[in-house]
Amino acid sequence: MRCSSSTIHYLATCGLLVCWLSSSSGCLLLVDPPFTTDSDGPSSTPRPATGWTDLSVAFNLCALDADGAIWCGADEGDLRLVDEGPFVSVSQNGWGEPCGVTGAGTLRCDIRGSDGFELSEFYSAVSGSSDAGCGLQALSGAARCWPDATNVPGPFVSVGASEDLACGVLESSLELQCWDIDSLVFDEALNPPGGSFTRVVTSDHVGCALSTGGSIQCWGYDFSGLLSGGPPAGSSYVDLSIYDDGCAVTTTGEVLCWGDNAGDPNYTHLSPPAGVAFSRVSVGNELSCGIASDTSLHCW
Repeated sequence: MRCSSSTIHYLATCGLLVCWLSSSSGCLLLVDPPFTTDSDGPSSTPRPATGWTDLSVAFNLCALDADGAIWCGADEGDLRLVDEGPFVSVSQNGWGEPCGVTGAGTLRCDIRGSDGFELSEFYSAVSGSSDAGCGLQALSGAARCWPDATNVPGPFVSVGASEDLACGVLESSLELQCWDIDSLVFDEALNPPGGSFTRVVTSDHVGCALSTGGSIQCWGYDFSGLLSGGPPAGSSYVDLSIYDDGCAVTTTGEVLCWGDNAGDPNYTHLSPPAGVAFSRVSVGNELSCGIASDTSLHCW
């Protein structure tokens, strides 16, 4: 289904999904009723202390609890229940609003300014930033990206997308493939290193990928020290995330960070808590958070 520019709000059936469509330039597409992240006051539902399974940090934190519900807030102490789901993963669209993927593969996400992005497909993952993003189609493994409804066949096992750059790990070879979302990306970012990888993440004109051997390689244009400042060598990693800086989780659960803000005394929130073993990490705008081995949430 494609939609044209319109200021009229209406309901439409998108395959098995119900979408709300609105636009001043392009389309506003949501799956199921919209998320409500701007409610005043604390959530009436107590926040779980542990049991967190997934997280995403952009301009705020969104996290997935053990029951598949999405919570969002300024940090781990400010979380409010957004939607009970259940979902199997959470990401963000770049405006601090969550994107959730259900166990059936349906994508629930506010995708702004996207002409022709097909939400009737089933998705296994989604990655995005303020103006662009990609969903990984569950059946084909193709990457479907907005705002221009770009379809990159792949198939991929991992996809990372930011405002300008998208990259995927090819299922057949585990090699990297990168493409330009909005025709503004520097050429350096479109030439990833060779090798075998399990996961890829991107930020503005920069990509980093986790190799099958546990090392991290980054490439692109070095705006914020992500290339010149790291990642720290001599460790093996299991997870990584980048924004203006980068953080990665070692096999021993230590979080190591690099880039312009890492270790800067003016940005003490970038210092991970000592003595906590982590399994996941996510980096955003002046906020980083991780899931500890005991499934508790910590931000810095």
